[in-house]
Amino acid sequence: MKKILLLLFVGLSQFVFAQVDSVRSAKTIDAENTYPPSVNVNLKEVYPAEPESAPSADDKSIYTVTEISAEFEGGQDKCLKFLSQCITYPAIARENGVQGKTYVKFVIEKNGSVSHVECINISTNSGDLLEAYKRKIKKTEGTVEQYQKMLELCNNLLKEESVKGMKLLPKWKPATQNGIAVRSYITLPLTFKLEG
Repeated sequence: MKKILLLLFVGLSQFVFAQVDSVRSAKTIDAENTYPPSVNVNLKEVYPAEPESAPSADDKSIYTVTEISAEFEGGQDKCLKFLSQCITYPAIARENGVQGKTYVKFVIEKNGSVSHVECINISTNSGDLLEAYKRKIKKTEGTVEQYQKMLELCNNLLKEESVKGMKLLPKWKPATQNGIAVRSYITLPLTFKLEG
């Protein structure tokens, strides 16, 4: 396994550095030929333009990009400390070696409160664990299916725990646009990692 990871790392490193060298050697980049014709990138959808006028007090828009981002009172370190105290690593996930990241998206309201919390993505080692289980134990399909269901349960518990922790967050300093507090999206990755 270590050899595979090492080979993967070396291969990715060579690919990345090869790409850097090719970019350095290119004198100009033709924007129309950078992407294949089937790829359509619309930056206005990804990064909405700033409003032409200041947002009104009754503006219900939720911003993804603002002049001043929302900030946890006390800074990032205090936020991480708070979350580490209120999020529990589910026992079944720990016992079965499930670890990874959840990505939680939420809204910071104009008054700084947290709302609309949802887990938008999860990336765990469940697939690797399932494949290892299949190779190690030659049992009936029912057993593999049961193990797979248990891994899905672990992933769901990690998502639920992440959302629960975010809902407990105290008020933030809200984002501002043109000097006015606005609603804004925040996405935080939470890592569940076993020690040792």
